[in-house]
Amino acid sequence: MSWTSFKEAAKKSLGEKGISAQLQDSLVMEAANQILAEIIGQDAKDKARAIYLKSQILTIAVLSDDILGIIRSTRQEFLNKLNSRLNDNVVQDIKFLN
Repeated sequence: MSWTSFKEAAKKSLGEKGISAQLQDSLVMEAANQILAEIIGQDAKDKARAIYLKSQILTIAVLSDDILGIIRSTRQEFLNKLNSRLNDNVVQDIKFLN
């Protein structure tokens, strides 16, 4: 019998229960919201929030047309920063709800 590291055992257990995908989605949301705050500023961060990730498409809810314009104009920069921060190509595109 061989010893399995705690990290490997936890990863296997989380994967079997489907929690791994939920955890990754949560990390993507957190990173996306941090980058949004960097791009649009701390004062406006309550007017835009990453809310959903499905099929590598991130959905961002935006309450202001001005902020929507800023995010759209920096779309590629946002995607590059996000994927770089996650060390993976997790998000391919952005969809907006406003």
